[in-house]
Amino acid sequence: MARKYKFQLPYEVNSFYVGFGIGQLKAEGLFDKLPKDLQDRFNEAADAWQSVTITKDECDEIDDDTWTKLADKLDLAWSK
Repeated sequence: MARKYKFQLPYEVNSFYVGFGIGQLKAEGLFDKLPKDLQDRFNEAADAWQSVTITKDECDEIDDDTWTKLADKLDLAWSK
């Protein structure tokens, strides 16, 4: 069953939070569980102090366990 996101998509992660977020996700073992292309985009954005915009398709590519932890951490509402 597809997830239903209850927040505005595409979702923008502000440049201020990108680097901080990467550090937090790595500390919790979640960053390496993100799809490789998303990891690359976050790393490139952190290096350039840019925001990252995440699409519905990219959210859908994140496995359920990782998504649940990530959504809870970011306070993003969703349902199955």
